[in-house]
Amino acid sequence: MTLLATLVVQSWTLAVPALEPGNEVTPEAIRQATFVQGEAPGSWKQGNIYILECWATWCGPCIAAIPHVDALYDKYHSRGLNVIGMNVMEDGVEKVRNFVEKKKDGMSYPVAYVGNGGPFEKSWMEPAGVLGIPHAFVVKDGRLLFEIHPALISEEMIESLLAGGEREKTVVDEILLAQNSKHEITALEGKFHEAMAKSDFQDAEEIIGKIEKLDKNALGLGMYKCMLSMERNDWDSAIGHIEGINDIGVRNSVASMLFMNSEVTGRKLPSGFLGGLARILGKETGPDAPLSPLDPAALALILYKLDKKPEAIKAAEKALRDAESLANKEGAGQLPVKPFRIFLTEIKEGRPMGLMDLMQGIAGSFAENTPDGQD
Repeated sequence: MTLLATLVVQSWTLAVPALEPGNEVTPEAIRQATFVQGEAPGSWKQGNIYILECWATWCGPCIAAIPHVDALYDKYHSRGLNVIGMNVMEDGVEKVRNFVEKKKDGMSYPVAYVGNGGPFEKSWMEPAGVLGIPHAFVVKDGRLLFEIHPALISEEMIESLLAGGEREKTVVDEILLAQNSKHEITALEGKFHEAMAKSDFQDAEEIIGKIEKLDKNALGLGMYKCMLSMERNDWDSAIGHIEGINDIGVRNSVASMLFMNSEVTGRKLPSGFLGGLARILGKETGPDAPLSPLDPAALALILYKLDKKPEAIKAAEKALRDAESLANKEGAGQLPVKPFRIFLTEIKEGRPMGLMDLMQGIAGSFAENTPDGQD
């Protein structure tokens, strides 16, 4: 699995889960967790919404979603929205306690430590077939409404669920339809790439419309729209489609992958489009954004192409710092740092390697079992 692929962590469910939307659920397993902040619900309050947000301190995308979840809690808690941060897939309550204490008001909702293999994992996550985090269970009136990536929970969604009635039914039906349409969307994505390979842009546009109708939040939509705009030489629209991707990890990943693809294919990108990519990748992401050293590495190469060598060197230095941070981060896995040191040196000496070359260097370091970059 490439580093670019790890930017997007999705939650998958088994084909026939034992826990599915519409099932009755109780807060019993939640009460068995250790609360490091707040307390467990004694029972579900009628008409209230409960978001059980599954996360871990080692999970970058989980940490990136916390500000969004906290903002929803702050805005709607008085109206009946309850959020419980369920720390899962992790051992060590103290690291969780320390994390929450450092977040302070940035994580104001109740937080529970489940423990690796704890009751919540056994009675909620395993029966639902949850294999990855971040992941959220949404409950109302003692029933599981749906499961979702927490970054996709919108204010409009919360407003509808709190309103109940037809508004609630509409939003739940839309979400479940989108989730049930994953296989159909996958097939359409294959057809989209076939249409693009044949330069059948009209067919590609129709396929995008079908995907959007099935799931307006489909992760690939922004990238597909951008690819189509690029083929039509509509560069401003292409940048606009990337900027319209809500998830920052996905947005940066798309920008990086499109640039890398141009390197591999030898396609010359207009300076204005390159400048747009640089603007996207150069945006301040804040301390909670997931680290991805390949994003500043892509930014460095783009800036170098734009004859901005000093800025390119700074971006390459950030790529190295991010790689070192990930290599030292508990639970993040051992990331090879040496290729990023070489990447920085090559930029400084005026012979930058390509992004694909950097990725091959990373893969080679893994194969040599030298993740810390030491010979």
